[in-house]
Amino acid sequence: PRPPIHPPPPRSMAGQAASSSGPLADAAGEPQRPDDGEMSRDTSSSSSRLRHGATVHFGAIPENRPDRVDVASRSVSDPSDTHAEPCRLRQRFQQAAGVARATSQFVGVLSNFANLAPSQSFARVFDRKVSSSSSASREGSPGLQDEVTLHPPRQRRPAIAEVAFDSGTSQYCLISHRADPAELFKVVIQPEWCLHAPNLVLSIMGGAGNMNLSPEKFDIGGFSKGLVEAAMRTSAWVMTGGTASGVMDIVGKAMKEHDKQRQVPCIGICPFGGLTTKWRTVLASAYDQGSSSLGLPKVDAAKARAIGTPCASESQLAAIQDNHSHFIICDSGQVGHDAFGIEADFRADFLNYVAKGLAWSDSPENAMPIPRVMILVNGGKLSLQFGVKAIRTGCPLVVCQGTGRIADVLCSLLHQE
Repeated sequence: PRPPIHPPPPRSMAGQAASSSGPLADAAGEPQRPDDGEMSRDTSSSSSRLRHGATVHFGAIPENRPDRVDVASRSVSDPSDTHAEPCRLRQRFQQAAGVARATSQFVGVLSNFANLAPSQSFARVFDRKVSSSSSASREGSPGLQDEVTLHPPRQRRPAIAEVAFDSGTSQYCLISHRADPAELFKVVIQPEWCLHAPNLVLSIMGGAGNMNLSPEKFDIGGFSKGLVEAAMRTSAWVMTGGTASGVMDIVGKAMKEHDKQRQVPCIGICPFGGLTTKWRTVLASAYDQGSSSLGLPKVDAAKARAIGTPCASESQLAAIQDNHSHFIICDSGQVGHDAFGIEADFRADFLNYVAKGLAWSDSPENAMPIPRVMILVNGGKLSLQFGVKAIRTGCPLVVCQGTGRIADVLCSLLHQE
């Protein structure tokens, strides 16, 4: 049975983080040091309640729950003041809060930080200027509604098919990068994939290259097992970038090892133009098969396997990860390494649409919101872009300290004096 909209949990996820030794509880993968000098834990409450009465919890903060208003939102007298320095917010949060881990800090702070112009704040941290056009939402862009369509460029319909791997069969759809998530649910996800409403959505974001994760700072095995177990216990969806590289490959292999029955839908959202030539050819071959009464068209992943050393242009492209259960492949018509990131707007809109619960309701008034969270492991410029888009829609962001690059940069901001 579906849980109520805002069930009062016996323990918040941050509370579990305070008492559990698992990798999801301690995103940094290292023991807490009581002598850090930055924060002290308030042990008077088992639910990790902040000293000023705000609860850090695993999910979006409901507007109708004033007791869950974040401390950071009360740290600035004028929310419209976009010149408030991030360090000032950090210092006030550290003074008011009793939570010492990056996981709890970002769940509490960044979910409400969207109200304080997050893209401008991130830009100040990295000494970059953000143009107003880059931070504008898709819905507010003039003339963009006329371009919204489900089918990809040069095609009259989306491709809906299956891809056969050695490890099993996965379903995929090839759509436009400007596709409407509501239309995708009506045409593909509900009638073809038959996915039920999740109780939680875990969106994993991070590095796509060869990440050198130190075992002393981050336990990949523990993270993988904890992620899948959490998804299985909560009937969650897991969402990644879908390619066989970096953190997406880690998540896919975790699904293979710890969810052999594929109970958890693991959905990869990736750019069509960012895939290798062989993969683009194989996935697009579903159009040649047409529809059949026997089921969806099926393509063979073996035909996309690279033989020999790829050329320089192909070496920067990706393959899809074979342990994901579903793939949403976005096509903008652009091909090559620059195609990575064209799916950012769709992924943010898709995650936001799922969180509103509109796909499983006959009206917006009866829709049951679904909690969501984005987990950042390592990552670079694109990961920062995805993270900003997520928190602008109210999605909490959990940053795994010790994984390097942009994740450690963000965490270091909270530990600076």
